[in-house]
Amino acid sequence: MKTRTLLLLSLGCAIVILAAGIGLFVRLGANDATTFPSEFGDRVEVGDLEVLVSNASREGLMQRISVTVSGIDDREVTDSFAVISSGVPLNAEPNDCVAIAQADTSCEVEFVLSTETSEPAVLIVTRGEERGRWVLAATEDPIP
Repeated sequence: MKTRTLLLLSLGCAIVILAAGIGLFVRLGANDATTFPSEFGDRVEVGDLEVLVSNASREGLMQRISVTVSGIDDREVTDSFAVISSGVPLNAEPNDCVAIAQADTSCEVEFVLSTETSEPAVLIVTRGEERGRWVLAATEDPIP
């Protein structure tokens, strides 16, 4: 092959790569997938699970969250729950919370936080590729 042919082929490849990068950039820029935290009392559908967070309180290192779950039969529904506090994801303590497809089940889920902080924790519920998010109050008595 001649040098001119190789240069034209490399220029063509560069243009294709540039076009693909611009296309990806436009696609990412048009994606409005930013989610806002859900409010307490709102029934949120996360995959096959419906979750309603009614209350949250923190005493020392113990974060307690009152939830109502339904929509699926799952004996270990709280395996889908995690709290992020001070940047550390935490799993729920063992509990007897069971989701039933045909009825609402209310229960209290507890998390032991790694450090005491005045920053709010975040509850994340993940089912499949879907997520629900709630911002939890840091303490019962807010720091002035």
